Amino acid sequence: MPLNPRRIVPAAGRLAAAVLRRIRIRALILDAKFGSGDPAETGQLYGLLAPLVYGTAPARRLQVSLEPVFGRAVLSGRAELDVSVVPAALIGPAVRFGWDAFGQVR
Repeated sequence: MPLNPRRIVPAAGRLAAAVLRRIRIRALILDAKFGSGDPAETGQLYGLLAPLVYGTAPARRLQVSLEPVFGRAVLSGRAELDVSVVPAALIGPAVRFGWDAFGQVR
């Protein structure tokens, strides 16, 4: 039986959503400098990221610091992520994915 993308792609989307629901972000620290080389594009990107920077200011578990560099193209920084996952909680979604993607056709 050949692989059927019409079954695998939606099943993979459901698997990704189910896995993300079972992952808990305990802490995120992001400190980065970025620039696209074009000051207008850098400013536009910084404007799009501003809610992430300023909307997370009071949170202790989530610390985001972004610095736009308008003079040159650059991407540098440091990220620290602390997540919690219970591997046994991923068994159900994995089995469901296998059945949805490769099981009997309804």
